[in-house]
Amino acid sequence: MNKRWSALLLTVALLFGAAPAQSATVTPVTFNLDYQVAGAAPTHWLTATFEDAGVGRVKLTMTAGDVPDMNGLKVTGWYFNVSDNSLLGDLTFRRAKDTQAAMLIGQYPNAFSRGFDLFFGFPSLFGNAFREGEKSVYFIRGEGLSADMFDLSNRDGLGRYFSMATASGPGIGRASLAAVPIPSAVWMLGAGLVGLVAIRRRNR
Repeated sequence: MNKRWSALLLTVALLFGAAPAQSATVTPVTFNLDYQVAGAAPTHWLTATFEDAGVGRVKLTMTAGDVPDMNGLKVTGWYFNVSDNSLLGDLTFRRAKDTQAAMLIGQYPNAFSRGFDLFFGFPSLFGNAFREGEKSVYFIRGEGLSADMFDLSNRDGLGRYFSMATASGPGIGRASLAAVPIPSAVWMLGAGLVGLVAIRRRNR
């Protein structure tokens, strides 16, 4: 077998062989809500992270970063998905001390109107404003629950989003931002294609 075919087979093996190993790695699931769905809210200030915090226990951290020259900007709602809908009715939520509390926590076994399963509401009318520069942290419990179970897009509604938040503030009215992360398989496919191009150029 010549060197060209050996290198090609090695690239393909790495591309498809790495997927199972990566899925077995326990890593936090992070969503950066940088895609504007509606309105004119600034991007790059909302982040949500799910981390395993024990057996059947997941820590969710919702962060609203500082936005210069945007005083009064706040989150009004945050949406997520979970892969096993049978857990939704049995999930429990505990807020971490000294973090912003959600006034409403909705669980929708048959999907919410936007196609999401979980909703955290922060209505400012009831003193639950979630402003820039603040965090809201919750510990979620459920049998067999793990962080990677929140790493999927909604099934219908506005679009294929992994997470979405609604925001309001002076000059923007109401707006929506979403996370559309690129799956790891796409990254691996891109790396494989780059490798094939490099092999071809080297053997010319």
